[in-house]
Amino acid sequence: MDRPATSSQDSGARNGRKILFSAMKNEAPFLVEWIAYHKAIGFDEIVICSNPSNDGTEEILATLAEQGEIRHLRRRPAPNQSPQGEASRAFTQEVGYRAGDWYLWLDADEFLNVHCGDRTVDALIAAAGGRSCIFVNWRIFGTSGNDDFPGRFVSPDFTGAAPREFRQHKHIKSLFRLTEGVAGFAVEGIHRPLLKPGNAIGLSDILTGKGKSARAPGQEHQRWLGGADSGRFHSTSRHETGWALAQINHYLVRTRTSFALKQARGRGWVPGAVGKVIPRHTDDFFALNDRNDEEDRSILHWQDAVTEEMARLHGLPGVAAAVEHAGRLMQQIMSGLAVARAPEPAASIVTEDEPTGDPAPRLTFPPAEARFIRAVYPQAKFILEYGSGGSTMLAASLGTRVISVESDKAWSERLAGHLAPFADRAKLHYVDIGPTGAWGKPNTIDRFAQYHRYALSVWDRPDFEEPDLVLIDGRFRASCLVAVLLRARRPTTVLFDDYAERPYYHAVERLARKEELIGRMARFTVTPGSIPPDMLTQAIGWFADMR
Repeated sequence: MDRPATSSQDSGARNGRKILFSAMKNEAPFLVEWIAYHKAIGFDEIVICSNPSNDGTEEILATLAEQGEIRHLRRRPAPNQSPQGEASRAFTQEVGYRAGDWYLWLDADEFLNVHCGDRTVDALIAAAGGRSCIFVNWRIFGTSGNDDFPGRFVSPDFTGAAPREFRQHKHIKSLFRLTEGVAGFAVEGIHRPLLKPGNAIGLSDILTGKGKSARAPGQEHQRWLGGADSGRFHSTSRHETGWALAQINHYLVRTRTSFALKQARGRGWVPGAVGKVIPRHTDDFFALNDRNDEEDRSILHWQDAVTEEMARLHGLPGVAAAVEHAGRLMQQIMSGLAVARAPEPAASIVTEDEPTGDPAPRLTFPPAEARFIRAVYPQAKFILEYGSGGSTMLAASLGTRVISVESDKAWSERLAGHLAPFADRAKLHYVDIGPTGAWGKPNTIDRFAQYHRYALSVWDRPDFEEPDLVLIDGRFRASCLVAVLLRARRPTTVLFDDYAERPYYHAVERLARKEELIGRMARFTVTPGSIPPDMLTQAIGWFADMR
């Protein structure tokens, strides 16, 4: 016999805390809204475990954690480890569980949408009538015709959804209370909680999408109730599927551009991708799940509240800057995606009108690195280069402000002539470290005491601007990254050339996060900070290491 629903009055005090958990990687454009929405509907604590990302996700999470808005866990799964499994272990080890509290695991493209009472999490728990586990079915949302992400899911821009009979709607996530028979989040089958062997939980303790207790158990119910953990425990039967009390808005494909990026990362079309074909990243998968057959505006009940909460989060110290930084990274990534499938452009940027006696420098990077430079340079506002040449000419020709550090006096004077038409936006910073040979390398150590000026002195120029992109392609390379660490005022993208095959540079990974390799070049995010005390001797030595 089904239990009657109870009143939601004072339910928050009775229900215990409500904890939302997620595992995320490369979700920067969607983070603030997802967090704001779930705060608005009543979650008391949000815990997010991140894997290494290249789009600013971890910077946003770290900033929100510093402000006490979320709890941020970090994991770096090995290639043979499940990121979700590692996230589950991280939660158990670092956060743990408390009897009487409620827990839910959602992905970044899933939003809990409550239909009962005042539409809060407490209202859903009250409607469960004392049950300890609530199965909430998906509702798949399509692109609603959006090629690019308009900035919000909780908006009229995303109301196209799959028809009620769509088979994916049998999938569930579980809001569960920690009781004596519940162990916590599963490792393999994260759609349901892990139950302890010999537990006393029965079908009457489970509320299904129909708003009623679970029916006579099938094989999956039986195995799960017996304490098994399996990735197959992701759905319910057709007779138990529904949205009587709540649904999970699942923006499975998001937009065409977002999905194309997933494809590129999965298939190796973007530098640094693993090249593994993922079944959920195929064109057929997109076509199947870009369903906009019906209109569902139910989540818009929370639109104004989410707008207010997003504004509050953006107003916290550091959050807006982290979001802006992530936006720049996404522009670079998407530009790289655009050129990844394009024909190789000509390497030269010399025009037909240029004098042939002294042609302007050209990009000398290998093809993959050259494509990447051409993709990211147009997105930058101000570029700092250590080592000048074809990249400097490229920036100037694009109209981008650039300042380039150079130790070869003759080369600097020659390049200055080519940059003369762009004097309003392109500048050279010559550092005298003594007579130099090929590639600006000192021939003697007579001016050893000036070596530190190569990396640092440009930051002291009165006309210096805060760079949002730094290219390290000259001398004293490790010290140049240290200079960014010490002098930058915001997280900065650093491109470190000739990095991959030169292990003597690799110690800088203790100072900055390596996001990806593009051929021989590494892309770092350098967050302002200090040198760890145990690295001071090594790092100071880099200012005299001309490599």
